[in-house]
Amino acid sequence: MLTFGLILVMSVLMGVSAFASQLGIGKVTGSSVNVRVLPALSAARITQLTRGTEVLILSQKDKWYEISINGEIGYMSADYVARQADKTGDFGYGITVEYTPLYSKPDMDFETDYTLDQGSGMKILGTEKGWFAVQIGAKKGYLPADRLVPAKPTAEMIAVYAAHSPSMVIVETAKKYLGVRYVWGGQSPRGFDCSGLVQYVYKEGLNYTF
Repeated sequence: MLTFGLILVMSVLMGVSAFASQLGIGKVTGSSVNVRVLPALSAARITQLTRGTEVLILSQKDKWYEISINGEIGYMSADYVARQADKTGDFGYGITVEYTPLYSKPDMDFETDYTLDQGSGMKILGTEKGWFAVQIGAKKGYLPADRLVPAKPTAEMIAVYAAHSPSMVIVETAKKYLGVRYVWGGQSPRGFDCSGLVQYVYKEGLNYTF
């Protein structure tokens, strides 16, 4: 009985690992490649993608990749999609398929206190080690591949992300120092010059140092 239970647990874990490991970034290698509703040449076409277009690879079924672009999910022949290294960028939006915590790293040991209800919308920033890199409002983190599905963005999703985009973070941070006096060589709220203000705001808002 113990042996059977151990085999069952191992099978489940292997299944989860196999699913998660398929998530990644792909780049279209053909000049005009069809995206279809099912993994078959006879299936209806959703759209066509040109060479160099980046997509999210969600899974692989035989010689087909299940992919997502701009919230659309479909299938492309694996012959015309090259897997790329993990990266961050703009990969559309997604919603959670179940209640889940947000993770600070792509590892189950790094669960945070921030939790998400089923159906929570967020920005997909990319992939790392088979996990989604995401942003919810001002918070960034990671979700396992089986807890998020790409989706068409709602107006609310777009508005929440736009309010916390890097450019808006810089603007809102800079506004806090309206009225601070000009000081030649100043680099603190006691007084700024032009470059001092820029460097201070980028450091505070984005933790970026010139």
